[in-house]
Amino acid sequence: MRNKFKRSAFFDMSDDLFYQISLIGFLVVFSSMVFFITKYREKKINNISHISIIEQIKFLKH
Repeated sequence: MRNKFKRSAFFDMSDDLFYQISLIGFLVVFSSMVFFITKYREKKINNISHISIIEQIKFLKH
């Protein structure tokens, strides 16, 4: 009986290599996501603080 789940030679790699590649890929994706989230939050905080200062100035002028 033939094994119908046989992988092709192109995708034939050891499990350790596959786990290392997937771990490195996960770390790259996760670290870039954290980096962009922190940059987004810094930008958002700056915009909100800038808007609140403008509103305070408008309030004080009236």
